[in-house]
Amino acid sequence: MNPLLSSEWQRMFSRKKNILFFSIFMIYILVQSLLAENLFFTMEESAPLNSLNYSIFLLKKIYYLMVLIILPVMCIDSINGEYQSGGLRLVAIRPLSLKDILLAKWFLLIVLVAVMMAITFAVGTAAGYLFYPKADSVIFYYENAPVMGVAEAYIYQVKYYLGVFIIFVALIGIASLLSVTLPNTIITVITYLFLLFISVYLSDLFDILLFGSQELFVFLLEADLSYLWFLLLVIVLTYSFTLLRWNRRDWVK
Repeated sequence: MNPLLSSEWQRMFSRKKNILFFSIFMIYILVQSLLAENLFFTMEESAPLNSLNYSIFLLKKIYYLMVLIILPVMCIDSINGEYQSGGLRLVAIRPLSLKDILLAKWFLLIVLVAVMMAITFAVGTAAGYLFYPKADSVIFYYENAPVMGVAEAYIYQVKYYLGVFIIFVALIGIASLLSVTLPNTIITVITYLFLLFISVYLSDLFDILLFGSQELFVFLLEADLSYLWFLLLVIVLTYSFTLLRWNRRDWVK
């Protein structure tokens, strides 16, 4: 599996758009570290930034960049784009399991997302202590939220980051399923965005996908597990159907 992962990693970063997106991501979080003023829970409610809440603010700021641009394009290009260009067929003709090829793609996409979130947390924590007031306590939500000390605040941050990570994994699953179903990358990206926006009108549960950076405050405050079970269901279904469709693709046309 190691040579396969190495090959996939090289192909992933041989594409200029992936390097461009990662560069934009790095520049964006560094610029945000210098320009921010308040952490907005909703359009109306906000709180002053400090050393204990800045890392959450930074993740909240990159959320839509990840959900609407970086995640879908990188995932769809990796799965659909390589298939349409014929690049994947050069890999598939080797004595490799088709399942292992897809698993390698998923593994590296998820690892890359985890690395980007780790960078966000590190930059957010450092910037919080360097550029914003030092705090001994913090409130993370505007309504009926408890005051948290330093240790509790860091535990809350870990939970928030983990929640966003699960959302990103679910979105990779959705983008993957569309990638093996639709004919080309442009149609796949458009369909992904259309489904993401239209889904909020179907059920409140779908809000977590598009508005997860905001909905997580409510989820962590009320400990409502419906969002968690919904995300796990999305992950199981999308990854399962993607693998099923992947194995049935025509690799010799």
